[in-house]
Amino acid sequence: MSDNKRIIEVAFPVEEVSEQGRRDKYKHQITGIHTWWARRPLGPSRATAYAALVDNPRSNEINLTRNNNTLRPPKHDFIAELSKWENALKPLWIQQAREDVLESHGGRPPKVLDPFGGGGSIPLEAQRLGCETYSCDLNPIAVIIQKCTLEFPQKYGQRLHDDVKKWGYQILERLTEELAPFYPQEPDGSDIFTYIWARTLPCQNFHCDAVIPLVKKFWLAKNEKKKIALFPYEKDGQIAFRIVGTTHEAMPIDFNPGEGTVTNGIVTCPLCNTTIPSKEKQVLFQKRKSGERLLSVVLQRRGIPGKHYRLPREKDKTVFSHAQRKLSEKREFLIENWGFDPVPDEPIPKLKGQGAERAIAIHNYNLNVYGELFNARQQLALISLTEKIKNVHSEMIAQDYKVDYARTVSTYLGLWLNQIVDNLSNLCTWTNTSETLGHVFGRAAQPMVWDYAEANALRKAEDRLKTLLKPLKHLVQMSVKPSVVQQASSTLLPYSDDTFDAVVTDPPYYDNVPYAYLSDFFYVWFKRSNGKLYPEFFDELMTPKDDEIVMYGHRGGGVAAGKQFFEDRLSKAFREIHRVLKPNGIAVIVYAHKSTEGWETLINALLDSGLVITGAWPIDTEMKSRLRAMDSAALASSIYMVARKRKREAYGLYQDVKKELEDHLKQKLFTLWESGFSGADLFIAAIGSGIEVFGKYKQVIDDNDTDIRADGMIADIREILERFDGEQAGVAGTKLTRFYLRWRREHAEKLVIFNDAHELALSVGIELKDEWGEGSFIQQEKTNVRVLGPQEREQKDLCKSEELIDILHHVLLLWRSGNRPEMIKCLSKDSIGLSELIWNVAQQISKTLSTESQERQWLDGWLADRTTIQREVQNLLEQPEEGKLF
Repeated sequence: MSDNKRIIEVAFPVEEVSEQGRRDKYKHQITGIHTWWARRPLGPSRATAYAALVDNPRSNEINLTRNNNTLRPPKHDFIAELSKWENALKPLWIQQAREDVLESHGGRPPKVLDPFGGGGSIPLEAQRLGCETYSCDLNPIAVIIQKCTLEFPQKYGQRLHDDVKKWGYQILERLTEELAPFYPQEPDGSDIFTYIWARTLPCQNFHCDAVIPLVKKFWLAKNEKKKIALFPYEKDGQIAFRIVGTTHEAMPIDFNPGEGTVTNGIVTCPLCNTTIPSKEKQVLFQKRKSGERLLSVVLQRRGIPGKHYRLPREKDKTVFSHAQRKLSEKREFLIENWGFDPVPDEPIPKLKGQGAERAIAIHNYNLNVYGELFNARQQLALISLTEKIKNVHSEMIAQDYKVDYARTVSTYLGLWLNQIVDNLSNLCTWTNTSETLGHVFGRAAQPMVWDYAEANALRKAEDRLKTLLKPLKHLVQMSVKPSVVQQASSTLLPYSDDTFDAVVTDPPYYDNVPYAYLSDFFYVWFKRSNGKLYPEFFDELMTPKDDEIVMYGHRGGGVAAGKQFFEDRLSKAFREIHRVLKPNGIAVIVYAHKSTEGWETLINALLDSGLVITGAWPIDTEMKSRLRAMDSAALASSIYMVARKRKREAYGLYQDVKKELEDHLKQKLFTLWESGFSGADLFIAAIGSGIEVFGKYKQVIDDNDTDIRADGMIADIREILERFDGEQAGVAGTKLTRFYLRWRREHAEKLVIFNDAHELALSVGIELKDEWGEGSFIQQEKTNVRVLGPQEREQKDLCKSEELIDILHHVLLLWRSGNRPEMIKCLSKDSIGLSELIWNVAQQISKTLSTESQERQWLDGWLADRTTIQREVQNLLEQPEEGKLF
């Protein structure tokens, strides 16, 4: 490997690669192999791997090229094009990229490692570039996914795809023969698409005997073409339903289907309006007072678009009872033959803590073992499929398939089962806007679901088989050397010192994803279908957790101990990266987190590892419409940090380093702002760039010989960003307005824990407790703090304020209510409507918010009216004053 700087250390097409990342996020991905959380999109993984492995052109070789009237380095456009999925499939593009990589490594393929392999995106793209690729993970499900992505397709080629397809469809045919009676066709030939169920609780009013179906919303379909809902009414002292809306009886005028029986965790009886608070609801579940009720049946005819809805019939109940009896018989038979329960009986952990375990809430509702996450018909379908996968493996051996190859084909069939499991659970939801079935892991969590959707297992099995075969077809055609995939801890890598030319990796993001606990959902099923073929991975009851580098609060010592554990283990992992990296090797570490704690641990771990950051690039890969994006300060960008194995300066004086940090960030921030980065993403990008400066020193000390660590660096970055915001918005001495801008940039419209809010307030020179309360835009909500937008405030609280943000909110409320004369009068005071100040502040706030935000929509509407508003303000100011005394 040469000693030259790599392209990624000098320049990188952030905008173009970000755009491709957003395009690729939900298309052309390898998610069809198996679900994995926080998987990197392929385009940015390919582009960053290439830019990290290829020498930056020497100064005398640089001939800037013109693109859209913009001068760019010669490899800029190539990297942008390489990040496109369609070019990843074109031999000429990939061949050129491979030649560039080989040229930068003296004609030999570089060795590349991902020690946190996860879903396999990063090593796959290094493999595509012709590298000798190694990948490992502690989690056995991740290891299996990587083997099926990086090793088996490249080893066995087209035959593997053909055999998985052959045996998959044979199993599907056998499964259909066995299970068809449990998904009967309608008389008109329509198929059952989905059954919609609700969990139930008895009303707690002693004078009401109602059994309440727990329903978040009564909508069945809500889109441009149709609006259909379940309408609850009283019948014989119980809750009955009619289907109302398009093609059904008219929807009652006073009925709001958006309001179900469960709101903010509180259950309301539709008959007597008695409520069941959230805590009491949990107690009722734990006392086994809950039940289930079939609410509706969704129908679809093959080849004909559109869904139809009907109420349950007696036959539906009979079919389900038949499934229960069949399950009991089959379960007993398989227990006798296999020696273990085919329905997972492993316990669901009862986790309590304020770390990543917050994502799992199902144990609060008397769901104690994994088999309880499936109703009887779902259990029957899944154990029947498991049985057939095991039988097919025996058939392959009987037909003289080589043992390793038969195991490989069976492995993909096991992953097919796991994908069906994700779509066939009582944690799946019905999406009324698209009329589609959601899967368990729409996000990296296991929340409780009140009303769930039960798919037709036969249709879902066929659909998931096609989903599996699509990426497999691509993978077997790659014509590259198989990767070396191992189960290993990142804190104890099974490689010698100075082995790798590059390490490109995506470590866990603090408390974002409880990987081990979530993957147990799949582990228990794969263990049943293929566990005996992989005793080295599936001999244990559940996935390994003691060494998992995730911040959990339930480990001894609470959040503080969890934070220290994460930092210590991540630091050890980074030291291992340093150890196995060649002296002139390069590392790229991807990270993303919204919280101060998440970044403090990452920064401290990096500073202690010996790796020196030489570049940092924010890449925005998230679609703004993704789940929860509108409800939180959702972070769109991941920071790709470039590191080298270099000697660091012994120490830096804090004042000198702080000046160096400010000079470095001034240039970076403006470039990022112009590229469209704002809000939390700009803050995180600034942190990534800040590590470049702090990371050059083993120690940064102040005049009192105090060690300045990550918290000090983050505080300095906040201060620099505050001044940057002020310069961009033209805001000078108004502390509350600066606070509002900073809040929207870092937290958007979400609730924030008090400590983080307090730190932000102190950084602009205000004390929260002096500012919050009635009439203020700062509000305390228990242990959290929230900042109100104009739509949440009252005009009476704003009309006399001289604070800029209050004036802006007052003006927006007047504009929205149509009180234009009063708005123009307000803006004419001190001619504020003619100055740039209020308009710049509005523009900067707008840039920090999601396009779906109501505050942003108000701001953008008002800003679009600027020319007319300023003309009206000018006209008012030019009118002669009546009654003025001379």
